[in-house]
Amino acid sequence: MNIGKYARYFQSTKTPFVANEIRWFLKHGRDQLASAGVFSDLPEISDTFEKVGDQQLVALYSQIHETLGVKLIFPTVESVLAGSMSGLSAQQIAALGMVQWHAHLLSQDADMMTEFLRMTFTVMDDNHPRIVENHEMRCAAYALRSEVLLRVIRRALELLR
Repeated sequence: MNIGKYARYFQSTKTPFVANEIRWFLKHGRDQLASAGVFSDLPEISDTFEKVGDQQLVALYSQIHETLGVKLIFPTVESVLAGSMSGLSAQQIAALGMVQWHAHLLSQDADMMTEFLRMTFTVMDDNHPRIVENHEMRCAAYALRSEVLLRVIRRALELLR
């Protein structure tokens, strides 16, 4: 997920939650990269971020100004939902369907962000401030949708254990 965008839009209302998400992202993201052999020579930095206060950590990441959203693709979820679902309960199937649906909605937000960003370069009349504001609102919507998708994924993982 775009952690900078998330931190920027929720730094004042959800600081402890956002700080925990950043720490989780730093720890598990690095572990996953190392297990795949990518950037395995990176120094361990999680200890440094554990010592930094929540406010300072979120403020650091909120300085990252991301203007485009990322579309997330879940091929495993899509193949499970498209194939035989024997062995899965109705609740598990519904949870995977929710993951797929919220990933689709996140992709729509990413498309809207891209479109409004494009328009900020092409519209130069009195509507330009409105388009810039719309782009900022789409960035905020993307951050909100990211949080919802994250919660849906975690719930689906709980049900699949």
